[in-house]
Amino acid sequence: MLRDMDRSLVVSGAGHAALILFILFGDFLFAPQPSEVLPPAGLDVDVISSEAFGTQGDPDSLSRSDPAPAEETPATAAPDSSPPPPARPEPEPAPEPEPETVAEHPPAPQPTPEPQP
Repeated sequence: MLRDMDRSLVVSGAGHAALILFILFGDFLFAPQPSEVLPPAGLDVDVISSEAFGTQGDPDSLSRSDPAPAEETPATAAPDSSPPPPARPEPEPAPEPEPETVAEHPPAPQPTPEPQP
């Protein structure tokens, strides 16, 4: 049976069979040992009080009795000197079309004269 098959079909079938077997049983055969598994790295966290948080990280300001002057915000630093944009003009309403006059009864068609033989 294998002699009748093309060599590329045999190689392809063997490769696909090996891949499927590796997917099915590879986790059991090549799983890492429990001693090799490392715990996830943690982050260092500092706990601060709300008073220290209010100083925005300046520990020297806790010992001072007067609060630090607030910096100017960009909104109050320079007022907007550009003029407001001009208002859009209202579009003029289109004139209403006049209603067409419709005759109550259309005129009757003229009878066609019959030809004389």
